[in-house]
Amino acid sequence: MCAGVCGFTFNEPSQLIYGYVKPGWEQNYFVPPGLPAGSTFDDQVAALGQLIRNLFIAHTQARQIIKASKPSALVGANPLLLGLPVWLQRLINWNATRVKGEADLNKNVRRFVARQLHTTATAQGVNPPRAWWNSVVQQYSILSTVAASNWWHLGVAGRLPEFLCPKECVGQQDFVGLDYYWGISRLRLDRVGRLIQAGLGRFESAPVWPGALYDHVKYQAGLFPGLPLLIVENGSVDVADNIDRATYIREHIRQAQLAVKDGVNLMGYICWAITSNREWGLPFDKNSDFGLYHIDLDTDPDLRRIPTPAVAAYQDIIARRGT
Repeated sequence: MCAGVCGFTFNEPSQLIYGYVKPGWEQNYFVPPGLPAGSTFDDQVAALGQLIRNLFIAHTQARQIIKASKPSALVGANPLLLGLPVWLQRLINWNATRVKGEADLNKNVRRFVARQLHTTATAQGVNPPRAWWNSVVQQYSILSTVAASNWWHLGVAGRLPEFLCPKECVGQQDFVGLDYYWGISRLRLDRVGRLIQAGLGRFESAPVWPGALYDHVKYQAGLFPGLPLLIVENGSVDVADNIDRATYIREHIRQAQLAVKDGVNLMGYICWAITSNREWGLPFDKNSDFGLYHIDLDTDPDLRRIPTPAVAAYQDIIARRGT
């Protein structure tokens, strides 16, 4: 996979924003540290912009230290990417590249979000009051400008404004890493809601859309035509969206192979995870267990590895070198 050393400065830097922004209907921030009680929407926007800038600076400095010690090391990061319909993701990414300052982080997408939510709800026979729309649009606007864009790769590619990604941080990666789990093929309120919930750690109802992995890989390849790509994480709990883990893995690897056939320099695919692990802030159960091998972390002192049906499926894919 990596002919030498692959280094990651940050694991899923895209998730760190949820320590500073959250939908208004959530009581707690998904990850630490969280803003003080009473923080406003504008406070969240300001914190978001400062965090993104600091992450780029920290990544750049860390990469320089790693390269000084090991010049041949391949250094990057692996942002978690939501699987939105490709047309919507491109629009959100475009909006992110156009922001001019903190006041612009959410303003330029409010009308689009309001219009799309209203159109979708009307088609489904929903007609909530204007006050509800105003609240939802405000919260979604934060999540659908920079926060829900492919902001990490946009920054490294030099597509974000300098107040978010300074010039010295552009181009500071040796491979394009990404994590992908959940997605939607169409913009429906119920599916969008489940996708956002999955992003906040509620995986039991997460929407599955393998095609978004192909779209993401192709899009990143276009941003960085000279760099190899690495799918750092892809996997599922036992069952999500009525799809079992073995089927999930087969369908996503099929999309990765299709990208390779279409000319993408994809140097590897990693299934998350080999064994059960604890997800941040979640109780350990079947709805938070991504392990190919199940371990009863709470009651088994021997921590025995019990293969799930996905083990045989993954072994078969490896033996065949494909699905």
